[in-house]
Parts: sequence; structure tokens; C-alpha cells
Amino acid sequence: MGSYITLKTLSSAFDYLIQIHGFDATLTRKGVSYNLKLAYSNYHRNLDSVSNTVTKGREFVVTDSSMSSSGLSEILRGDMIETPQGKFSVIEVIPLVLMKGVVAGYRVRTN
Repeated sequence: MGSYITLKTLSSAFDYLIQIHGFDATLTRKGVSYNLKLAYSNYHRNLDSVSNTVTKGREFVVTDSSMSSSGLSEILRGDMIETPQGKFSVIEVIPLVLMKGVVAGYRVRTN
């Protein structure tokens, strides 16, 4: 019988990639802090040539499992994220959707 990819397999692979390429960060909302594992999105690589980018700021990726293990159900505009590079304010959150509408994580744009 042939092998096939399941939603659980895709979610696990996504989580694993963020774990090996990610870094620890802290999200703060109204005085409450949550520890998350973030990774830079592909957009982040373009920051070397800022004049060629349309959207200024930083963009990160966070997995749904990292959020749920931290007790965080969603990331909201205005949340503060502290990374090794500094502190940033969330300006946009974009779901990363797998097959059948399953959300694996989010792209988080900051100022």
C-alpha cells in the first residue's frame, strides 16, 4: 500500500521546522507574558535590501502548537513581541492554513 501525507504529519513537520529554525520570544498582552517559539518568515530575508521591500517591519512565524502550549489562543494586533532583535508591536496576523482549513500557525507582522 502506498504512503500518504496526513494533516497530522504536515502539522508535525511544520512544528519541527519551527523548532529547529526558531528562537525563543515573549509575547506580552496587558501585562501578561507568554513564551513562544518563533521563526523568521521568508519575508525577513528581504530586509537586507530594505529599499526593495513594500512593507516595512519584521515578520515572524509561530505554530499553533507553540501558542496552545503557552496557553495563548490567539495573537492580536497591538500585542508586543520581544525577540533577541528587540521589541515589536503586532500589526497583522495571517493564518497559515493546511488542507481542509486546518490552521498550522500564523505569520505575524510587526512594526
